Amino acid sequence: MELTYSHHSVFSLNYHLVLVVAYRRKVLTEHVLSRCLEIAGDIATDFRAKIVEANGEPDHIHILLSAPPEFNLCRLINSLKTVTSRRLKKEFPDIREKLWKEKFWTASYFVVTAGGAPLEVIQQYIEEQGI
Repeated sequence: MELTYSHHSVFSLNYHLVLVVAYRRKVLTEHVLSRCLEIAGDIATDFRAKIVEANGEPDHIHILLSAPPEFNLCRLINSLKTVTSRRLKKEFPDIREKLWKEKFWTASYFVVTAGGAPLEVIQQYIEEQGI
């Protein structure tokens, strides 16, 4: 497990994020996906987060993020969806023809914490603590 050190904490916080194109439209070509993930990397950096790994398919993307404890996940996701949508539609105008009502991403997303020990192992460790 890779730990990150700051002034007052040591942490390893990772998130697996999945964003889906609205109505599962297959608009993410290899070139569009590459640009989308490049934009996402810039946004993550602005939030002091780091994209550890990212990839996708024509209708969705997966991003593995590492972030500090003070990180605001909801704000990052909102920025990712807003900025990538705006920039990709501007840089690849033909995408608009495949979308419905200009909507790029679905309103929802999937996110789960990732890495470290399974919950059962942590629970057992805590149960065994004590005097």
